[in-house]
Amino acid sequence: MQAARKIVFTGIAFAILAIVAACTPVPQTVPVDETAVGGSRAKDTRAPELTAEASATGYIPTMSQTSTQEVVHVSVTPTIEFTLPSFTPTFTLIPTATATLIPPTATSPPPTPTADPMVFVVDEFINKVKNGNSAQVVGLIVENKFMLPVVQQPYDNPGYVSYNSGELTQFGMAAQMGGSIGILAHNFLDGANFFNVGNGEIIQVVYGDGRVDDYQIDIIQSYQALVPTSPYTDFKDLVSGEVISASTLFTRVYMGGDHVTLQTCIEQNGDDSWGRLFVMAYPLR
Repeated sequence: MQAARKIVFTGIAFAILAIVAACTPVPQTVPVDETAVGGSRAKDTRAPELTAEASATGYIPTMSQTSTQEVVHVSVTPTIEFTLPSFTPTFTLIPTATATLIPPTATSPPPTPTADPMVFVVDEFINKVKNGNSAQVVGLIVENKFMLPVVQQPYDNPGYVSYNSGELTQFGMAAQMGGSIGILAHNFLDGANFFNVGNGEIIQVVYGDGRVDDYQIDIIQSYQALVPTSPYTDFKDLVSGEVISASTLFTRVYMGGDHVTLQTCIEQNGDDSWGRLFVMAYPLR
């Protein structure tokens, strides 16, 4: 019985060996008893047990006999099992770029340049003061300082200066004798504007026909009237200290041809006629 089990185990080993050897059937030879000679059957007490064991397991080996030995051929048919690895599909979302046409945005038109409001004011002022007389001064403008109408002196009153607020007076003798444009105003009225102008600023003279001539301020002088109430008083230059006569002062500030001279009084120690301020401007060409 033990010999039969040995043959069964040997067959199983052969089967395993066959699978390892690329599933090729391997024939095996079992030697027989050497005493079986001359056609006598070899004595093998294992044969019945092998046959019974093989029949019990469903495995029956094929046996053949020659004159010298008995050979047992074992055919093994291996069964190959394959185990497929489990596969879990993975889905990856890949975003797809979509081109979207964006219509061009309408470009806003450039802003319309706005006119300087000062221009409209000046135009309105000129239209208001002009009277059609091309030889008469009717207005005076210093940008951002003042814009005032000009009235004329009575023919027989060369010392007249308007007491109306918002009004200047043209000095007739300056035009008649010196060929210049003299403008007068009281310091407690619109003559106060003359203290606010400076060298380099432009004085615009408006004529009755709407024409405008430009003059640039170049000289500013101040004098003390030594006898304030007298029209013939001497004057002292507040810068140089020079003392000159009224006629010399008139020549200095009004003679010499085309230019503009602004004149007003200087107040000192409560005296409105203590001194004189002269602002001179020359044609801007």
